[in-house]
Amino acid sequence: MSSFLVSVLVCVLLHLAAIAAAGLAAGVALRAFSLGLGPTLLQLGRFRLGAIPLGGYVRFRASTLEEVSPDEMRQRSICCRCRE
Repeated sequence: MSSFLVSVLVCVLLHLAAIAAAGLAAGVALRAFSLGLGPTLLQLGRFRLGAIPLGGYVRFRASTLEEVSPDEMRQRSICCRCRE
């Protein structure tokens, strides 16, 4: 069971690293990188280790958020609105 968990973590880590690398290559600033979900066990700057080892996320800074007026933001669908 533990080898399965380690292999899942390695796959998730590689997947998240590829997403972060693609975003950074496109010039988008990284806001957070989390391996695992739920309560934080360890945090080093923008990098975090969550208590539930079955996922993770990469959060980028919205570089164009200041350039969008409130009226334009309201016209977008909810799923396309960015939060800082």
